[in-house]
Amino acid sequence: MTTRERAGRWLRVSTNSQDEASQESDIDNWIADHSYQLVDDCTYRLRKSAYKGKHAEMLDRVIADMQDGKITVLVVWQSSRIERRGAYSVFDLARRVQQAGGRIEYCAPSDRYLNNTNEMSDVMLALAATRDNKESQIKSERVRIAQDVIRENRGVLGRLPYGYRAVGEKKSKRPEIIPDEAKIVREAKDRYLAGESLVEICDDFNARGIPNPRRDGGKWIVSTLGRLLRNPGIAGRQMSNRDGGGERLTILEYEPIITWTEHETLVARLDSRAHRAGISPFNVFMLTSVIKDQNGHGMYGKLGRTKYSYACRKNCGYGVSMDAADSEVSEEVIDLYGNLPHMVRRVIPGENYLDQIARKRQDIRELDPEGDDERRAELRAEIEHLRSLPSKPDEVRWVPSGKSIQEHWESLDVSGRRDWLLENGWKVTAVKDDEMPDGWRLTIDAGWTADIGTDQQATSLGFPADEYWKQLAELPKRLGITQDDATSENV
Repeated sequence: MTTRERAGRWLRVSTNSQDEASQESDIDNWIADHSYQLVDDCTYRLRKSAYKGKHAEMLDRVIADMQDGKITVLVVWQSSRIERRGAYSVFDLARRVQQAGGRIEYCAPSDRYLNNTNEMSDVMLALAATRDNKESQIKSERVRIAQDVIRENRGVLGRLPYGYRAVGEKKSKRPEIIPDEAKIVREAKDRYLAGESLVEICDDFNARGIPNPRRDGGKWIVSTLGRLLRNPGIAGRQMSNRDGGGERLTILEYEPIITWTEHETLVARLDSRAHRAGISPFNVFMLTSVIKDQNGHGMYGKLGRTKYSYACRKNCGYGVSMDAADSEVSEEVIDLYGNLPHMVRRVIPGENYLDQIARKRQDIRELDPEGDDERRAELRAEIEHLRSLPSKPDEVRWVPSGKSIQEHWESLDVSGRRDWLLENGWKVTAVKDDEMPDGWRLTIDAGWTADIGTDQQATSLGFPADEYWKQLAELPKRLGITQDDATSENV
């Protein structure tokens, strides 16, 4: 009985051409036609440049798998897909593959002649790699020259973000705002800075049928919206790190959709959410850090034989059904606040120069730290001049989001509901009660006597303080409490 050869697949696509798009099926057909055994975890897929040598780590993995005997043959679509740095690199790869006890086969019709095992095939392979390397150099030089011309013309270089289109001559295109899309960008910015989550905003945009940034008929997703809100392009700055450094530099300025100050605020909030500073993780339970037992011990989520419960870690001897407790607290939130409008903060720009100052600060950050002292002094003088001009500050106003608090609550996930309860000072206590069917009951402190100021509670609910007190005064009437019943204890 003969042992089938074990094959791995090398897949690297750098263009959208039709022939490259079919390389995976060509490789699979080659493996099947030669009765090789495809090793499931030995597909080496990457989009990094073979010309620049950024595929070295993947090549090391191939050699290691050959040495371990996981594969005996690596099937590549075309020689330029795996090595194009020149003859020396090709001979070095051939040496490493041979020492590892494997071989490489090429399945593209144009390169199958390289599979003949003789000295001339190695020479031909080296010549092909040298040719591919030269073509890549020429192509890169053409691209660099074209980009330099575009920069000199102050034209658009690369893809513009959602909210813009490029208009004008080929190498002198200028960004133009698309009003309908810019309106969506500003709405997303306002709602996110007002406290709504990316998930909530995406769900609403999808429900309203708003085309996504890719304009491909797909849906808005969190990662897409997050990248859009991070993009300095919507603040009127196209940035690039052409020299490969970590600092991105402005290559083009144009009419912004949002201010630079708003861009910096968006990035700061996105960063804080990404690191979950003070924010519930996705796998938290709704009443974690909110519910305690009657002895004051914190209760935590615990999986029993069939369902989750909240239980004390100090072995107080009882737990409460998680579903029942979460449901009771949700009903209490809706009963107390459900009909109130959900309010969000909107920044009404004043007549000031904050955006110009923020942009000049960014210009200073982009200057060469070891030079440009004269330009740095000029920018600082301009900032001081702008600060000296008469100005009217921005104003923060609370406006209805179009939802009730019940609708807002129901749109939150479990971690979002926990954050809401903590922000509003809610405290829940599980008390043993033999008269209750499950042997326990909840007492809920909805923030009335919690260690949280009324102004803070108003803010987290989405109300200015004066509106909060107005709604609070109407609460007894909404709950059906008469003047005679309205004792402090009942309230």
